[in-house]
Amino acid sequence: MHPGFAVDVDALKRVGAQVEATAAMLRESVRAAGAGLAPSSPPGSAAVVAARGAERAWLAELRRLAGELDGFGADLSASAREYRAVDEASADGLRRSGVLPR
Repeated sequence: MHPGFAVDVDALKRVGAQVEATAAMLRESVRAAGAGLAPSSPPGSAAVVAARGAERAWLAELRRLAGELDGFGADLSASAREYRAVDEASADGLRRSGVLPR
């Protein structure tokens, strides 16, 4: 690691969990909104057809964004676990070599 650089593993873990929670909230909001965002009358009008198309595109984009957020959160959480595991393994190695007290 670069001198003076430290990873706050607990903060990284918390941020990962918050990002995953945000993804879940977004996904639930999209589910709750369902297909009720576009106006339904007058049936067959060009504006309603266009609004429904925009609604489908918007919902698809929000679902995609929720999936990306899930991935980012999972990556942050995995990074926290990996940093901690490497740090603990390094400390164990230093203890075995006598550099650090047991």
